[in-house]
Amino acid sequence: MINRHFSTTCSNKIFSSFFRIMLVMLMFSMLFACAQRGDDFFDAERFEAAADLYIQAAEQGDTGKMLRLAEMYTAGKIGYRRDYEQAVYWYQKAASQGVVPAMFELGFIFEFGSGDVDQDVDQSLHWYQQAAVQGNSYAQYRLAAVLARQLENYDGADAVDAYRWFLIGVNSAQNCLADAECQIVANDLFNYQWQLQRHLSGQQRALARQQAMAWLTQDVE
Repeated sequence: MINRHFSTTCSNKIFSSFFRIMLVMLMFSMLFACAQRGDDFFDAERFEAAADLYIQAAEQGDTGKMLRLAEMYTAGKIGYRRDYEQAVYWYQKAASQGVVPAMFELGFIFEFGSGDVDQDVDQSLHWYQQAAVQGNSYAQYRLAAVLARQLENYDGADAVDAYRWFLIGVNSAQNCLADAECQIVANDLFNYQWQLQRHLSGQQRALARQQAMAWLTQDVE
């Protein structure tokens, strides 16, 4: 009697576990099919149809489709105009899941303000910082620029911090020169180095270089 009960209980647990696994596999299969169909519509420039399927995939946790939706709203491919509010919504969803390009795009949108999204320097700094610590060289470069613009004078630690992020960005960009944004950073096309250096003492520049080197080598040690 006990053995029969034990056997029945084990069978029920095995069946329940098997059912859950099959259900999860079915959900992933449907999610993949939905995302793939969306890609087909996107390639055919049927953006509204693609967006409907991307939204379904994104709501199930597909971070790639969150990012794609945000990019589509930014480019004005959904509806009749660029919708930065919706873009920010999906960028934030992706960024909360650790998608670094989404963090950078949020920093960029908030740095200048776009459409119905107001300029918000604090938000810009927050998202650039999030992307910068993940190694995004353009975020490091933009973070240095935003920090520099906020300085009332160049006497404090903030000035050193701005130059430190500039140096980190330029160094990091050497590893991705095939990318256009990395080329901008590596060549300092906006001439931030001159803007920062002319306000900093030799001691401040040396300190920033020391801190930048420590940051760049922390993963190696």
